[in-house]
Amino acid sequence: MKNGNAPTYRVKRAREIIERGRLTQMLDIDQTLTQIVRREISVAQISIVDEFFSALKLDAEAHIDAGLISKATEYWTWGKLTSLRAALRKIFERSPFERELDIAIARWHGPPEDRHRSHKPREKRFSLDISDLPHSWLEALAAMEDGLPGVAANPPAPSMIATTKVKLREFAKVARDRGLAMDLTLEATREYEKSLFNRERPLSPVTIHSAMRQVRDFARYIGAKEEVLDYLLERVRFHERRSAKIQPKKEAKVLSLPTYSEMFAIAFEMLGEADRLPNPRHAQYRRNAALAITLFAALPLRVADTRISFGKELAWDEAGYKFDLKVSKTGRRFQSRIHPVFAFFIDQVVLQGCAPIYLSEMRESCFQKRRLLFVNYDDTAPHKNYVSFLWSQVLGTGSHAARTKLHDEFARFGSRGVELAMKACGHRSERTAEAYRTAAFERLALEKVHDDLSCNFSDDEWREFFQ
Repeated sequence: MKNGNAPTYRVKRAREIIERGRLTQMLDIDQTLTQIVRREISVAQISIVDEFFSALKLDAEAHIDAGLISKATEYWTWGKLTSLRAALRKIFERSPFERELDIAIARWHGPPEDRHRSHKPREKRFSLDISDLPHSWLEALAAMEDGLPGVAANPPAPSMIATTKVKLREFAKVARDRGLAMDLTLEATREYEKSLFNRERPLSPVTIHSAMRQVRDFARYIGAKEEVLDYLLERVRFHERRSAKIQPKKEAKVLSLPTYSEMFAIAFEMLGEADRLPNPRHAQYRRNAALAITLFAALPLRVADTRISFGKELAWDEAGYKFDLKVSKTGRRFQSRIHPVFAFFIDQVVLQGCAPIYLSEMRESCFQKRRLLFVNYDDTAPHKNYVSFLWSQVLGTGSHAARTKLHDEFARFGSRGVELAMKACGHRSERTAEAYRTAAFERLALEKVHDDLSCNFSDDEWREFFQ
């Protein structure tokens, strides 16, 4: 049998707690008591919030940070802290204070450096350290970085020198393992090429072609023996023909990416999930992912340039957000206004689940602290490839694919589209532009052939042969 006096008792008990003086200025008493009667709020939730503010000895107007919360709840259990968070969400509108509570709860387990085990660097299985390369190679690489011409070739672009170093470290590892001298001899070159076919995870023909081409370019630069150069020239041509017969994995993944409209639909769906999820870690992950797949689809920065901070690479004025950064590959300055559509997603990672009325306050705080654009739920920094990781998790491929997709979409609009895509991606080479124009023409021509062929089939023939 239900106790008819239970609502009256709950109301009386809740009123007593509120009128102690700690919550009187924070709550509308009549509205709160009505919620008690409707069981929207429990007396236990009122009690734990009252206990918390009593421990703080502050009112709701005071600035409360994670350090102050941790000090006031020093002897609370993790379960009690999470109960407090649930109570605050029920009783108050979501505010920056709740973000500080999330950080304090995360710190309950100890500082981030204590929670994560230190991992030893992964042992190099296919290459040596750069310091193990022959002295003559190191001198040649230093000359490359200084932009000095070689014996029979000019230095590659600065971005390619890092890749060249990787291939030379692999070459040296193969030579050492086979008991050969670390030099660009014919025998060592053949052994290196064989090693590319014998990896645990098979390398694509495009990757093998790229590796042999970079070894050839370095051989030209240092003036290797004629027989080695002839061999490399022949093998590069062979691998070029071989790689031309297959569709590169990157291209296949780009073609499987959703349309821009579908990307936005996915992003808005994730934001909706973030608002409903009680777990702050999962909610923050979805906000970050929504921003990553939309912002960097339209402004496809290289992975190395996606570690962005408020007040450094990301600026704000009356007209809105804008990028102002130096591109890592070329060293050139990149400036771009960010359209309000994308600014909406930036605002979501600024608010981190708080009510929109706090946007100006929280945005100002982000710029004052120079906070990273992407942070974990406890305000710690994610790893440097986080944006590409989010793309991979949501769309199945890293954010590097955004550049190719932008070219593919814009190339449909002809030379002007290619020009706009080049500008958005920071490309300057006419060879790059010509490659994308050619690929776009071939794709559009193939689509035209398919459309023309399909028009010649009657409905009866479609049903007979294809259904």
